[in-house]
Amino acid sequence: MGFLARLFGKGDAVPQVQQVRVGGQLREMSPEGELERSIVALRAGQAEIQEVAGLVVKARVFVPSPQNPDAKPDKTGFKPVVVELPEGLFVPAYTSLARAEVMHAQNLAAASGIETEGAWIVKNLPDDLGLYINPGWKSCLMLPAVTLARMREHFDL
Repeated sequence: MGFLARLFGKGDAVPQVQQVRVGGQLREMSPEGELERSIVALRAGQAEIQEVAGLVVKARVFVPSPQNPDAKPDKTGFKPVVVELPEGLFVPAYTSLARAEVMHAQNLAAASGIETEGAWIVKNLPDDLGLYINPGWKSCLMLPAVTLARMREHFDL
């Protein structure tokens, strides 16, 4: 069985890279880093989702949150921002703190957050939440909850 069949399941549609407005206009971005470049390539049809999924797991991401007075250095007690979209519930994650700060200035209610490995956030999100990489930017990636479940299985998270 190939990677896509294991990751997304037989008959499932491969998730599309979508442009969803999270408050205001989508922002242009010059891709920085391997994950951003792979997302741009995916949008242009020049990369495969399995490449990008592997980079999401390896990347460092910034995950915004409201103030978390109970959060510990080991990340226990951390509660991320959750965005409700027509496609479901998603936790935003950014490829850099600078990208998150621009969006926070627009409308995401995030007083703080954590920088962590993509693998940690994929592993620890509840089963009903998806991951939304760089929301509000023209080059963004929406990974629904079902895709994260398959990534956990494939990458043994």
